[in-house]
Amino acid sequence: MSTAEKLYERLLAERTSDSQRNKMTGLWNALRQMRDENVDVYTIAVVGSYSEKCGGPQTQSIRNKQGKPFRTLIEAFADDEGKRIKRPQKSLPPIDAAIDMIADKGAQLALRLEIKANAGLKAENDRLKAAFKVLSVVPTVERSLNQPETPRPKLSEIELDSINRFLAGSWREERLWLFGDDGSIVEEPSGTLIAPPGFVNALRDILATLD
Repeated sequence: MSTAEKLYERLLAERTSDSQRNKMTGLWNALRQMRDENVDVYTIAVVGSYSEKCGGPQTQSIRNKQGKPFRTLIEAFADDEGKRIKRPQKSLPPIDAAIDMIADKGAQLALRLEIKANAGLKAENDRLKAAFKVLSVVPTVERSLNQPETPRPKLSEIELDSINRFLAGSWREERLWLFGDDGSIVEEPSGTLIAPPGFVNALRDILATLD
């Protein structure tokens, strides 16, 4: 006789009314049905769903203070069957796990805020790249009168707003990107060239053709 079976018989004998014994029997039958159906995880919610159908206690009755005998039987049955009573927690991404190891809660918060801000910047950069990709295929303004006009590509409001913000200055200033007199973009103070000469002027000219 398994540990769960012995526990079930003891708990059943301790019940003082037919109603209590029927609830315990219903739970036992539910656990056996779960075993027959090869259910992997014996959480209270799952067991409660089976139990209610078998005439046993409902989920809330298993959870509350008076439900301890039910929970004890569930744990013993799951242990005998080599099953879990809780779903495995999802593992944290490596960066989150590393931050959790920092003892200083203030430092944790500062790092999380910095990561969140960087994620926002990446999203905005991605929108700019998408807009630049559209602009890169804009046909030249000068065409032969006999050449059929190619439909101009359209920018979405989000893409257009991203480019206008890029040209306005505040977005670039946050990254220390400066416009050169030759239309290039340079990162200060390193002097790293972000965009070649003429880029900014060409970008403005292209936007003007889309108006």
